[in-house]
Amino acid sequence: MLGIASGLGVWTIAVTGGLVGAGILAIVDALASMIPSRIYQMLRIAGEAPAQDDVRAQSNEHCLTARMRATLVNWEWNSRDDLVTLTYRVRHRGAPDLQRIAQEASLVKGVVETRIAL
Repeated sequence: MLGIASGLGVWTIAVTGGLVGAGILAIVDALASMIPSRIYQMLRIAGEAPAQDDVRAQSNEHCLTARMRATLVNWEWNSRDDLVTLTYRVRHRGAPDLQRIAQEASLVKGVVETRIAL
């Protein structure tokens, strides 16, 4: 639109519109740097197959209290050992205690191993 205005010779509209646009972009850029970004980690929990429902329930409960969201992105079953590995993508803002999340998951009966990584 600014190009059309300058092409028609309406310089006041073109210059004013350009200045307003540049001002808005400068303000939005400054505000965007203040907003904390979302951070994603991967949480893997390996445990006995019968314990997987308890692990999922406790993970969901903890995420609600810590204001995070855990989405199950992968489920693997090892029939030889009867182990299930649940992989969650954990989304949060700021810096929650990720080690505590993994430690609490490891306390669920039947959990063999927990890992959390970027």
